[in-house]
Amino acid sequence: MTEEETAEDVIEAEDVESEGVEERVEEVEERVEERAEEVLESVDDNVDRLLSEILDTRARVAVYVGLREADGATPDAVAEETGLYPDKVERVIDDLQDDDIVEDAGEGVYEAVSPTELVRQVPDRVGEWLDDVLSRGDDEEETTDITVE
Repeated sequence: MTEEETAEDVIEAEDVESEGVEERVEEVEERVEERAEEVLESVDDNVDRLLSEILDTRARVAVYVGLREADGATPDAVAEETGLYPDKVERVIDDLQDDDIVEDAGEGVYEAVSPTELVRQVPDRVGEWLDDVLSRGDDEEETTDITVE
């Protein structure tokens, strides 16, 4: 066996080994992509549930998501995106503005706060709700401020 034949054999063996490694890498990449897709679907489901809990109604969730996806939009654009009536979208936007969830960006465009900010607001809302409920229970008794952190 000559030196050239030995070198060719080594190169062939490396090529075969390289092909096996490439196939293995492709298999691993496919599994990682599949798992990532499963995780993202799970996250999407949990985000949907969280938004429903925080925002109370489907219309509020639809308007919030419509504004977030458009990175700001007019009520008419949100109505078109969500399938809600424009006057309903305007009422929901007004309501969300009162709750500091939506901001007027000017020129008829509205923007929704980030999901992180939305979640940060939850403890304050729970505290306000508890204050309101407890103060309605007995108007003559002294009420105590409750702060949820």
